[in-house]
Amino acid sequence: MSWELSAGQKLSSKNMKSNFVNNHIRLNGNMHGHKLRLCNKCEEMRLPEGGVQMSASRWICASCWTNRVTSQNLKEMAR
Repeated sequence: MSWELSAGQKLSSKNMKSNFVNNHIRLNGNMHGHKLRLCNKCEEMRLPEGGVQMSASRWICASCWTNRVTSQNLKEMAR
């Protein structure tokens, strides 16, 4: 698949993707769209996906959140 440009040049889909990635890197200044965040519970740098913002200054990662929710549910079932 290729696209015709007004100057008569052909741009393949591979080159189009490469240009998009290069522009994205240049605009954002980094290669990865996701920055690591410090988990306030385990104090490790983690990916932000699945984490929970507990307050303005407190964030916990998905792993710590899962452990917290699971332990609360087990405590309620034991009553």
